[in-house]
Amino acid sequence: AFRLAEEYHDLASLVTLVFTTERSNAAIYLRKYVERFGRDFADTLFAYYEKRQAWASLLNAQDSSFDVWLKEYVEKRTERDPHGLVAQIGWIHDVKMNDFSAAATKLARAGRDSAEVDQARTMLSLSKLAFVAAECQDGARNEVHARLEDALEMCEVQENLSQYLMAIVRSNRSHAAEISWRRRDDVSDKKAVLDAAMLTTTPEIRHERPALYIVYNELVRCIWNGRMLSVEDLVDALTFPDNMPATDSALASCSSDDAEQCNALIRERYSLAIDILSRASISLSEQTREAALKTIWRRVFLKDDWSGIRKRLGGNVPDSELRAELARTHLHTVLESCLATRELSHPDWYLLPADVFAAADLDYLVSARLAPRFASELDAGSGWQPLTSTTVPALNKDYGEEDSRLRAAIKCGLDSYYAEVLRTVTDQVNQCRLSADADASDMDAASSASTEALDVEDEDGAEYTAK
Repeated sequence: AFRLAEEYHDLASLVTLVFTTERSNAAIYLRKYVERFGRDFADTLFAYYEKRQAWASLLNAQDSSFDVWLKEYVEKRTERDPHGLVAQIGWIHDVKMNDFSAAATKLARAGRDSAEVDQARTMLSLSKLAFVAAECQDGARNEVHARLEDALEMCEVQENLSQYLMAIVRSNRSHAAEISWRRRDDVSDKKAVLDAAMLTTTPEIRHERPALYIVYNELVRCIWNGRMLSVEDLVDALTFPDNMPATDSALASCSSDDAEQCNALIRERYSLAIDILSRASISLSEQTREAALKTIWRRVFLKDDWSGIRKRLGGNVPDSELRAELARTHLHTVLESCLATRELSHPDWYLLPADVFAAADLDYLVSARLAPRFASELDAGSGWQPLTSTTVPALNKDYGEEDSRLRAAIKCGLDSYYAEVLRTVTDQVNQCRLSADADASDMDAASSASTEALDVEDEDGAEYTAK
């Protein structure tokens, strides 16, 4: 068999024969055939390892010529399939070859492709280190660093959401038993996920938007199991729940920094959603970006009771009372965070109430995005109740409910209230910036005065200038 394979240049058969009949002497035979057939045999050997997913053997090439050939093989496979397994592990060989730029690129792609939050964070962090080692030019490094930081922030947001949901469930259980957390699909885990979804929503929203609540429940399950969410899914996870209280007591076992991060996420989840969307917009289609931005602002507007605000502000009320009432709204908090803290540009990431109805995007939101994907995921042997054939009309009805509530809010004067809140917050932000600029000018003047040259004589009478 060996003689025939050698005679007819059947390299695939030669590789198979080596590992099935001469396993104890495989290294000797492999070296012999590499010397005889060169790169063609090496490529066949690499393909054999790849087919059997023998990654350690593939990457453990001892010969220097093997290193070069393996590098070229990995690059070809990566070019052919940028998201394949070879592309995901090829960075290890790039590091061995001191090609840190290629390693960083593969790691960044692997991080973005990861289905697990932990794995994504690891790959993205390693990519940052590889880019530093690659000594990229300043402009390229800054851009890449910013993109990696954005991706890492998505991981951090999901980790904080996981910790928050776990704390919510723990704080509402009478016993202190540990909650099963990752990679579990037993009864207790399902119960914990259902509890987390229910505890972060009100009965009203579960009754008025039941199909969207099912979608939210599935998102909670993904977060609970450490699965990466898309940008749109993360936006839904942050903006759909309407009952996310602070959890200071529940987070008592966490470090102070972790507890503050969780509570900050809850306080600023709407502005955080806009911030995440703005950072990820370069990789999103225009339709996706617009639909997600409308969803965020629609749910921001629905968060406040505009009918009650209108009643409290009925008649001629003083401007101070109007501003005080509006300053207590969630809308004021979101606009203040967007304009002051996160410095999101206006008007790019701000929408008027009349421009955020879901009706114009229903085909995309329901038929293209939610119904088919969740129907397949929920029915993929997970044991969860799949969405039925009534999914599309049910989701249409739920988005219609959001639009109806928005129309009612506009009738209660939401447009004018929004304009007033935006004006007030903009004035406050501008005033703060002017004050900061004035303080900076005063500090510059003081610094300039303190560095004036002074003529001083030393002990020998020599004169020098000190600054």
